[in-house]
Amino acid sequence: MIHNKKQFSFHTELMDMERCLYKGYRYFVPQKAEPESIGKVGQLTLSLDGLTICPGKDAARLFATEAASQNPAEMRLRMDGELDDTASFYLYCEGTEQPVARAVRSMEEYDCFCFSFSSEYNFLHPGKYFLLGKNMQEASDEHLFDTVNGHLCFPFMVLRAGEELAHPVFRKAVVSRPASTLRGGGLTSGALRVSLVADRTKNTEYAAGCGKEEGVELGLACYDRDWHLMARAGRYISGGRFPKSACSVSLHSENIWMPGSYFAVVSYNREPYMLVTFDYQGAETTEGRCRLLQKEEEEYWMVKKLEPDAQKKWKQVRELQGLGHVKRHLVKLSRMNEFNRFCSLHNLGGLRSNTFAVVTASKLFHAKRLAYCLPNLLNFCTESYRQIDCAEWVASASASGGESADGYIEGRGERTLALFGLSALLTPDGQQLLTRIEKAVLDETVFWSLILCGTRDEVEQVFAYAPRMAACFPADTRFDVRSFSVAEMTHLVQRQIEQASFSLDAMSENALAVQVGESWPEISHWGKEEIDRFVCRGIAGRMKQRLRETLLFDQSIRQKELLTVFPEDIALASYLLKTNDRRNGTTAPALFEESMKELNAMVGLHALKEELTAVFYQVRFNEQRRLLGLPAEEDGTYHMIFTGNPGTGKTTVARMIGKIYHSLGLLSKGEVIATERSQMVGRYIGETEEKMVALLKRAKGNVLFIDEAYTLCDSLEDRKDYGNHAIECLLTLLARPHSDTLVIMAGYADEMERLMQRNQGLKGRFPHKFHFDDYDAGELMQIGASLLERKGYLLSDEAESLLKTMVGEALSRKDRHFGNARWMNQFITSGVLQAMAKRIVQGGMPASVEVYRTIEISDIEQAALKFVKRDFPQLMPRRRIGFIA
Repeated sequence: MIHNKKQFSFHTELMDMERCLYKGYRYFVPQKAEPESIGKVGQLTLSLDGLTICPGKDAARLFATEAASQNPAEMRLRMDGELDDTASFYLYCEGTEQPVARAVRSMEEYDCFCFSFSSEYNFLHPGKYFLLGKNMQEASDEHLFDTVNGHLCFPFMVLRAGEELAHPVFRKAVVSRPASTLRGGGLTSGALRVSLVADRTKNTEYAAGCGKEEGVELGLACYDRDWHLMARAGRYISGGRFPKSACSVSLHSENIWMPGSYFAVVSYNREPYMLVTFDYQGAETTEGRCRLLQKEEEEYWMVKKLEPDAQKKWKQVRELQGLGHVKRHLVKLSRMNEFNRFCSLHNLGGLRSNTFAVVTASKLFHAKRLAYCLPNLLNFCTESYRQIDCAEWVASASASGGESADGYIEGRGERTLALFGLSALLTPDGQQLLTRIEKAVLDETVFWSLILCGTRDEVEQVFAYAPRMAACFPADTRFDVRSFSVAEMTHLVQRQIEQASFSLDAMSENALAVQVGESWPEISHWGKEEIDRFVCRGIAGRMKQRLRETLLFDQSIRQKELLTVFPEDIALASYLLKTNDRRNGTTAPALFEESMKELNAMVGLHALKEELTAVFYQVRFNEQRRLLGLPAEEDGTYHMIFTGNPGTGKTTVARMIGKIYHSLGLLSKGEVIATERSQMVGRYIGETEEKMVALLKRAKGNVLFIDEAYTLCDSLEDRKDYGNHAIECLLTLLARPHSDTLVIMAGYADEMERLMQRNQGLKGRFPHKFHFDDYDAGELMQIGASLLERKGYLLSDEAESLLKTMVGEALSRKDRHFGNARWMNQFITSGVLQAMAKRIVQGGMPASVEVYRTIEISDIEQAALKFVKRDFPQLMPRRRIGFIA
């Protein structure tokens, strides 16, 4: 109850007191001589020690610490409503006739106001209380409040804070789903029951104090592996009635319970103290693990401090997608950055630290959204936030001679600036602005914060130009927004279906979860637009078709059925097949097999085929582990070196690899950008960098195939050769773990080895090296036969025999510049087929089909005269640029 050092001075009002009856007790309500107007109350919020309660939401309980019961307690009240005169509130402890505190405040011109209870009169101890609003009524029909003699009544409880109590210890948890929720399958929304089994050997201290409290609240907050809040619930247990063997809490989630790992934080009177982890795979019963939670852990800080925050700054971040890998780190930073808030509260502004952060994402929208949340969550303690488009900033600065650039920079004090459109800073005009920004970042005399938003490439290019500024952005404040997880994608589709005014039954929810998992390799790139399109065109379209067919025979369909999505309406595989998002409807293994067909049809290359198959298995293995909620290795880098003589298939294989890696989801496009020295190296200072920026932009999502790569740097002495600049630009790309670009360098084996030795930075960036051997006679004959078959030609027996002889003679005279398959292709197309055409035309052009299909021995002889006796061309080494002493 509330103990008074000094009783309220009600003796002047006792002559005119209204008597009210509430829950079997009589209470006195002070009255005024003149009649009072009736007020309308929309909502009330009551706060104590940072905890806020309001009617109609969570259980109305406040928790007071021992310190609060030894010092005057301040309770703050906020009311939204309509009142003409004054608002009078009285606080009662149940069973005490007279109010123990009161608050009267004139409404003046405001409908929403706040007032405090006098700290002079009351101290809060555990007990039951109610707040009575004199002559007030509820504005809505929601029945959030009780009523006492026409007055508004808000009952609540005050319990001892959990940090001062002994806690029950649990040794394990049993997680179960009601059978009714599993009729359509295990992947559904709804109830999930967590039964906590007590550890009697460790509960002696708790058992000794059990029953001494007015009551306790056991709370549970459950999160998925992406740190999204699935559900939370609290169970109030009257004093002395706490179960000694087990205690159960029922959670209810609007989101589908997806397969994967979950964790739940157990609180005792709002004090987090135990962590429950479990892996849910759709079974009716799952066993979980329990352990004590330390105050230093992020889960404790999140539930204790961030979740109850009235500003909801954590909730904004918690609900973002693609951040499952950094949310724990964000919670840790929010705790560490309390120092800035402490300095602001105690007027120690000179001790605050500037915060510089980076947010990268494939789509700018996601980066800007996280950037907007960071200043509040991480306590930047700046006074304002401004997002700036660098393209507009650069254009404005150029037009004003730099004055607008100085405006933002000079006015940065006490502000957070978030920059996007970073590529504009790399233009000539933008570089001048970037230099000013770098100078401002290095200036520690001004308190401000800066956030860079963009793609990884944009940020890395900015940092490459301004390396001193890059050093001011620590790894701790560099955040990358990734693609949605399977669970996030499923929940987004589920939410979009509900926003379209449709509903999912249990069977439909299970079908949706299963189909998203099965089709994940094909839809992992989806964003909001693709999800909207699938719901509106795919699901809604099939619903219309189904209902149209049903109404032909039965027009007594209920309204609910018209808006309910059936499992057959989802049909994600069929939707992908129609929209070609599934690449002709094949599954991921079939896609890989399809893309490997052309490579498997090539002669030789056994080591390369085995390596690509191993990569496919590793990618599929990691993806399946992610679907099961298990930790999975990140997809690595797959840059390659191809060595071998001309005509051994290096360029052809590179084109095939683009398709294969696209089918694996490792490249977003999968085309081949073929290049060589002249397209990479400039003739004057700066031109090489310009060429490389343009080339790497084209190569994004594709295979960058660099033929004769050794010509980029073929001399240790010639350091002025601009080819070294091209290699430096390449190293920037090669150092990125997820560049969405596959680089293949090709050339002669000895020259490529020298290139690697001269550039040690390159050597470690190419984990895969493949040597393309010269073809032997049998393999060249296979290549020739395949070419002729595709073109619709046949070899006579004599012609085939002579062709083998010619191939053998060519191989006996070959050197390192021999064209291999290229030579065979030219020998047939430019030699044999031309000789055949000349023979048939000069012979009178007979009408027989066989004559036009069959290659005779004379055709081979004529081609041999043209090719085999010709000297093979010699490739001269590139001339060095400059003077030679």
